[in-house]
Amino acid sequence: MNEDINRFNTERSIYLVLKKNGPMTLEEIGKEIKISKMGALKWIRKLENDGLIGRKIKKNQNGRPSFLFEIKKGSQIDSESSGSEKILVDLFAFLKRMGNEDLGKKFLEERYEKIYRENFQNFLQGDISIKIWKLKEMREKDGYMPELKMTPSSDYNLMEYNCPIFKIASMFPEACEMERKMFEKLLNARVESSHRQVDGNYNCHFCISAQDPLHL
Repeated sequence: MNEDINRFNTERSIYLVLKKNGPMTLEEIGKEIKISKMGALKWIRKLENDGLIGRKIKKNQNGRPSFLFEIKKGSQIDSESSGSEKILVDLFAFLKRMGNEDLGKKFLEERYEKIYRENFQNFLQGDISIKIWKLKEMREKDGYMPELKMTPSSDYNLMEYNCPIFKIASMFPEACEMERKMFEKLLNARVESSHRQVDGNYNCHFCISAQDPLHL
């Protein structure tokens, strides 16, 4: 069990570092997550075999060329990790292929409403900053690899480096807007989306206005 946890945490750390920084050498990755070069190579090979990252040659002025490792476009860690998730992706693909997009959108609407109902009690207490950190914790549990930063104007930027529903959102991009609206309802604050992974960005970026309550 401990070995599985360590493996998950190390693979996740490598994936997140590459998502944030872009292409990196083996030495840079090892230094960033504080493991040896050979230790980093072990986990990188696993991620390569899983189709999550790739490598390209970096030509050096002196000495032998080295490799740069980078996230493969469209790859998401832990995405479709279970048979039920694969069936769900196939179901959305079937609905789209059969021209039943409205049914797929209705399912997503009900799903996000269900998530809201299951969580809104937890967001009733505390000021906006506490609620925003609760949102980060909720997204962390769901595998979105969130990072939260405060801006000079005391607002917040929420960056998510993984999307467990990436393939579904690629077929039904309305899911991204539904998520944004769910955030607004939970926080009772204005939330704007500036980047989305389904559009080819490395993260989904939400700007949360701590000074602009919506009074929903």
